[in-house]
Amino acid sequence: MDVSFIIPALNEEKIIESCLESIKSQKTKLKFEVIVVDGGSKDRTVKIARRYAKVPKKLGKTISSARNLGADMAKGKLLVFVDADTTLPPEYINTVWDRLGRKENVVALTARIIYPSKKRRFIEPLVKAIDFMWRIPSKLGFGRLVGVNLAVWKWAFDRVGGFPETFSEDLALQWRLRKLRKRVEYFDGTYVKSSPRRAEDNILGIMPFYWVRDFLTWVHVSRLPEGWKKFLMEKLGRKVYLAPIR
Repeated sequence: MDVSFIIPALNEEKIIESCLESIKSQKTKLKFEVIVVDGGSKDRTVKIARRYAKVPKKLGKTISSARNLGADMAKGKLLVFVDADTTLPPEYINTVWDRLGRKENVVALTARIIYPSKKRRFIEPLVKAIDFMWRIPSKLGFGRLVGVNLAVWKWAFDRVGGFPETFSEDLALQWRLRKLRKRVEYFDGTYVKSSPRRAEDNILGIMPFYWVRDFLTWVHVSRLPEGWKKFLMEKLGRKVYLAPIR
């Protein structure tokens, strides 16, 4: 098996089929499997997923546990984590496979993320700013991994112990992978389309929310005195919890 697609999902009956269809429609000769890890959906998510994918009986109650459960089941050399509200273009996996195969010092990447929105006047400047913040540092060797779509060689993922249980688990995995003295990359050679629903629901608050999550992730793994860690976690983490599958 070449590739394992892993999708965490919770109550995504309205959108998950588009994600699964986009994976099924990959124009590739690579052998791949699809694994959907459910978080306890009360709707038709599991029923829909079983038409396209393996669905383990064990639930993944957080993003980290769901993705790690899928990775444990996976048989592919390359793990591709995709959010349920995200779709891939037909050439996605060929492009990603080729990029990681040619760049020996790069063990993981996130492809460019596009957020099509009906509220373009408000969302587009935000999206452009985010894209700039991720793309430019990557050119300088400081790539950013984002769980919306994240491809990583399984040997590297297993060696660092997968996703830790923390606030921004994708960022924490990125830091773990750098300990291998390898690079990660925000890659603009292909793209995915992801739902802007969270930004549309909270345009002003979405970025501060994720900045706080990323900062708390750093606090979690830092060598700060335990007293400072506890203080920051209590003050900033009061409304920022371990991410449930969403």
